[in-house]
Amino acid sequence: MLCHPVKYLKGGNMLCHPVKYLKGGNMLCHPVKYLKGGNMLCHPVKYLKGGNMLCHPVKYLKGGNMLCHPVKYLKGGNMLCYPVKYLKDSVLSG
Repeated sequence: MLCHPVKYLKGGNMLCHPVKYLKGGNMLCHPVKYLKGGNMLCHPVKYLKGGNMLCHPVKYLKGGNMLCHPVKYLKGGNMLCYPVKYLKDSVLSG
């Protein structure tokens, strides 16, 4: 399963579409990418019935850019998306 790539919104912010179910119930969320002048926030995934996971759509944050870590495999073949962490602009620009 793939998470729809983020799309550009007015004002330079980004929105990540919620993940959808795949046969087998496993999911994969693409890591977010940087946007010039845009902040990003991806909520950590939550467990759903059956051990599957759902990634909430991103929301805007005041100040500070954010990075979503790539998903990692969990026991049973399911996946977990790490919550975003704040990074310095110098790191993001690099």
